[in-house]
Amino acid sequence: MTIDTIIKNNISILRLNGKLNIETVIKFDETVHELIINDETQIIAVDCKNLQYVDSSGLGSWIQYLNMSKGINKDFYLFDLPDNILIIIEMAFLEKFFKCTTSIKLNADYETDIF
Repeated sequence: MTIDTIIKNNISILRLNGKLNIETVIKFDETVHELIINDETQIIAVDCKNLQYVDSSGLGSWIQYLNMSKGINKDFYLFDLPDNILIIIEMAFLEKFFKCTTSIKLNADYETDIF
Protein backbone atom coordinates (compact mmCIF):
# COMPACT_ATOMS: atom_id res chain seq x y z
CA MET A 1 0.00 0.00 0.00
CA THR A 2 1.12 3.54 -0.67
CA ILE A 3 0.09 6.61 1.28
CA ASP A 4 0.33 10.11 -0.10
CA THR A 5 -0.17 12.89 2.43
CA ILE A 6 -1.44 16.35 1.54
CA ILE A 7 -1.44 19.01 4.24
CA LYS A 8 -3.13 22.34 3.64
CA ASN A 9 -4.04 24.76 6.39
CA ASN A 10 -5.48 22.62 9.19
CA ILE A 11 -6.53 19.74 6.91
CA SER A 12 -4.51 16.57 6.36
CA ILE A 13 -5.53 14.16 3.61
CA LEU A 14 -4.15 10.64 3.34
CA ARG A 15 -4.60 9.10 -0.11
CA LEU A 16 -4.46 5.32 0.21
CA ASN A 17 -3.63 3.11 -2.74
CA GLY A 18 -3.67 -0.67 -2.38
CA LYS A 19 -4.67 -2.86 0.55
CA LEU A 20 -4.96 -1.87 4.21
CA ASN A 21 -4.33 -5.12 6.02
CA ILE A 22 -2.20 -6.71 8.70
CA GLU A 23 0.88 -6.32 6.53
CA THR A 24 0.40 -2.60 5.80
CA VAL A 25 -1.44 -1.25 8.83
CA ILE A 26 1.77 -0.28 10.66
CA LYS A 27 2.67 2.16 7.89
CA PHE A 28 -0.83 3.66 8.11
CA ASP A 29 -0.62 3.87 11.91
CA GLU A 30 2.73 5.68 11.82
CA THR A 31 1.41 8.22 9.31
CA VAL A 32 -1.86 8.92 11.14
CA HIS A 33 -0.21 9.07 14.55
CA GLU A 34 2.05 11.91 13.37
CA LEU A 35 -1.01 13.84 12.19
CA ILE A 36 -2.96 13.17 15.39
CA ILE A 37 -0.20 14.62 17.56
CA ASN A 38 0.32 17.60 15.23
CA ASP A 39 -1.38 20.58 16.89
CA GLU A 40 -1.95 22.29 13.55
CA THR A 41 -3.97 19.43 12.06
CA GLN A 42 -7.65 19.64 12.99
CA ILE A 43 -9.12 17.48 10.23
CA ILE A 44 -7.77 14.11 9.11
CA ALA A 45 -9.45 12.75 6.00
CA VAL A 46 -8.61 9.37 4.53
CA ASP A 47 -9.17 9.16 0.77
CA CYS A 48 -10.20 5.56 0.11
CA LYS A 49 -10.99 5.92 -3.60
CA ASN A 50 -8.02 3.71 -4.58
CA LEU A 51 -8.22 1.36 -1.60
CA GLN A 52 -8.70 -2.18 -2.87
CA TYR A 53 -9.27 -4.01 0.40
CA VAL A 54 -9.41 -3.54 4.16
CA ASP A 55 -9.26 -6.32 6.75
CA SER A 56 -10.00 -6.36 10.48
CA SER A 57 -6.59 -4.84 11.23
CA GLY A 58 -7.40 -1.86 9.02
CA LEU A 59 -10.88 -1.49 10.52
CA GLY A 60 -9.38 -1.66 14.01
CA SER A 61 -6.88 1.05 13.14
CA TRP A 62 -9.65 3.29 11.79
CA ILE A 63 -11.63 2.75 15.01
CA GLN A 64 -8.57 3.55 17.13
CA TYR A 65 -7.86 6.83 15.33
CA LEU A 66 -11.50 7.87 15.19
CA ASN A 67 -11.71 7.43 18.97
CA MET A 68 -8.38 9.15 19.53
CA SER A 69 -9.32 12.11 17.34
CA LYS A 70 -12.66 12.53 19.12
CA GLY A 71 -10.81 12.69 22.44
CA ILE A 72 -8.72 15.64 21.26
CA ASN A 73 -11.43 17.45 19.27
CA LYS A 74 -10.21 16.57 15.80
CA ASP A 75 -12.32 15.26 12.93
CA PHE A 76 -11.49 11.92 11.29
CA TYR A 77 -13.23 11.13 8.00
CA LEU A 78 -13.20 8.28 5.52
CA PHE A 79 -14.22 9.44 2.07
CA ASP A 80 -14.85 8.14 -1.42
CA LEU A 81 -15.10 4.56 -0.21
CA PRO A 82 -15.42 1.89 -2.92
CA ASP A 83 -18.53 -0.29 -2.74
CA ASN A 84 -16.60 -3.38 -1.63
CA ILE A 85 -15.18 -1.46 1.37
CA LEU A 86 -18.60 -0.02 2.23
CA ILE A 87 -20.01 -3.55 2.27
CA ILE A 88 -17.32 -4.63 4.77
CA ILE A 89 -18.11 -1.63 6.98
CA GLU A 90 -21.84 -2.42 6.85
CA MET A 91 -21.26 -6.12 7.58
CA ALA A 92 -19.33 -5.09 10.70
CA PHE A 93 -22.16 -2.66 11.65
CA LEU A 94 -19.74 0.29 11.61
CA GLU A 95 -21.50 2.59 9.12
CA LYS A 96 -22.97 4.71 11.91
CA PHE A 97 -19.70 4.79 13.85
CA PHE A 98 -17.39 5.98 11.07
CA LYS A 99 -17.73 9.38 9.44
CA CYS A 100 -18.05 8.14 5.84
CA THR A 101 -18.61 10.77 3.18
CA THR A 102 -17.55 11.93 -0.26
CA SER A 103 -14.97 14.41 -1.48
CA ILE A 104 -17.78 16.51 -2.94
CA LYS A 105 -19.49 16.81 0.46
CA LEU A 106 -16.22 17.55 2.29
CA ASN A 107 -15.33 20.27 -0.21
CA ALA A 108 -18.76 21.83 0.25
CA ASP A 109 -18.73 21.50 4.06
CA TYR A 110 -15.29 23.06 4.43
CA GLU A 111 -15.56 25.47 1.47
CA THR A 112 -12.43 24.18 -0.21
CA ASP A 113 -11.37 22.17 -3.23
CA ILE A 114 -8.58 20.05 -1.77
CA PHE A 115 -10.45 16.80 -1.11
